[in-house]
Amino acid sequence: MEEKNIKKEAEELLIKFQTQNQQLENVSIQKQALMVKKAEIEEALKELEESKEENIYKIVGSIIIKHDKEKIKEELKDEMEDIEMKIKIFEKNEEMLKKSINEIKEKLQKILPVLESGG
Repeated sequence: MEEKNIKKEAEELLIKFQTQNQQLENVSIQKQALMVKKAEIEEALKELEESKEENIYKIVGSIIIKHDKEKIKEELKDEMEDIEMKIKIFEKNEEMLKKSINEIKEKLQKILPVLESGG
């Protein structure tokens, strides 16, 4: 009976390990996409700072609208703050998942030799 419980625990841990690895991969992909967007916004802000134009054109849907330079800069800065906050959240999630995955890995490393030796 003991061996059945150990096998069941090992299976559950393995499923959890695989699930959390997939979650970690998804979080990393989402974080990377945000980092790319952040770099694009940084580049746009840099271009706005260097530009002598006061009126800027912004694409909204399928049209281009003339906007005030300062208003666009504020919008971009707000968007940057949102992205930075989301990146921090993803980084915390990554750390929690990595810690959990390592704990599961340690448990599996203790259980597997017991199963291989026959209980």
